[in-house]
Amino acid sequence: CRRLIEWAEAADEAVSAGTPLDEWLAGRFRKHRECGSRDRRLIKDTLFSFFRWRGWLMQRENIDYAEALLWSDLLDANEVSDWAKELATIAKVDPQQLQPLHAVSLKEKATYLIAHGSFPADMKAEHLVPEWILPQIDHLPDATDYVAAFQSRPPTWLRFRGTVPAGIEATLHPTIAAAGWIDGAISREWLRGGRADFLVQDLSSQCVGLVAAPQSGETWWDACAGSGGKTLHLADLMGRQGRVLATDARPEIVGDLKRRAAAWGCDHLIVSETRDARSWQPALPCDGVLVDAPCSGVGTWARNPDARWRTDEKSIRSAAKRQRAILSHAATAVRPGGRLVYAVCTITRAETIDVVEAFNAQQPDFELVPFPHPLTGIETAGTVFIEPWQARCGAMFIAHWQRRG
Repeated sequence: CRRLIEWAEAADEAVSAGTPLDEWLAGRFRKHRECGSRDRRLIKDTLFSFFRWRGWLMQRENIDYAEALLWSDLLDANEVSDWAKELATIAKVDPQQLQPLHAVSLKEKATYLIAHGSFPADMKAEHLVPEWILPQIDHLPDATDYVAAFQSRPPTWLRFRGTVPAGIEATLHPTIAAAGWIDGAISREWLRGGRADFLVQDLSSQCVGLVAAPQSGETWWDACAGSGGKTLHLADLMGRQGRVLATDARPEIVGDLKRRAAAWGCDHLIVSETRDARSWQPALPCDGVLVDAPCSGVGTWARNPDARWRTDEKSIRSAAKRQRAILSHAATAVRPGGRLVYAVCTITRAETIDVVEAFNAQQPDFELVPFPHPLTGIETAGTVFIEPWQARCGAMFIAHWQRRG
């Protein structure tokens, strides 16, 4: 318990300096081999809860890490654990006051902290995120709903090939047949060496492929492919009849993509290369180009709560500049009549609406194409925000153009 309190302070310093929590934890666990799987899970869950609720915790001056860990644990807890009782003893909090708060509303959570933890009476949902983000999302009529959604970790979404494999208890999405979610994470044993029957892929990410809707026999360029989740989805949606060019500027990521494509059984139609999407393009025009651009990742804050304390306005401006450059260059690879899809797992105006408006002004030969919302079926005007509360997933922005013939 004492060690975890020390780790929380060290993790807070590391995250504030820009180190992702997962990366920091991996380094700590390598140095402390005595931590078993159960200990690692407890430590990880506790620290993720701390960063999820850090905005509220720091509303109280001079709060120590023992008490901060106690309140954050209760805010996410379904029951009062022995671990929470031990923290209460260290923090000198009456154990009779302890209540699990996972199932109650944000307002009720705040009321509890005010009543039992001496927190300020004016605590609001907006305090859970950095102040600078609010002006960045004021174009959204439901901005505070996004903040509330960031406080609940989404389930793990999978994309299946055919039926759900034995040993996995998944809840299938009611309208997207290949998608299902599970509580918790997939074990490394299940994923080691690659799988040929399912992929871990958030539902919001699956929506990108559904909007792109590639056809059998087409040629697509996935310009910022990463480790290839969307690349493989494009190949599957094409019925494995066609070609997908997948590029990424990071050689280690391209290596992962190649291994995943081989395990998935479609490396024969996926050509992956280490290329910078701002300068390279295919030799021949493509039927479609997908730009899943690097972004601030605000839409993933529910799954990566520490990221909100590592991101700033400068990084958003830098990301938006890069996104515009990638999108503008990638558009040159689209054949007349072909399609261009832009996607970012963020909701800031600079990286979404502003990028679209700038592209529209500079590329008169492209026009936004209406498409049905992949989750609701409601017709869009060519752009959409995938909202976390629609299906307990991450947030995503997608735009779809067609090049005039």
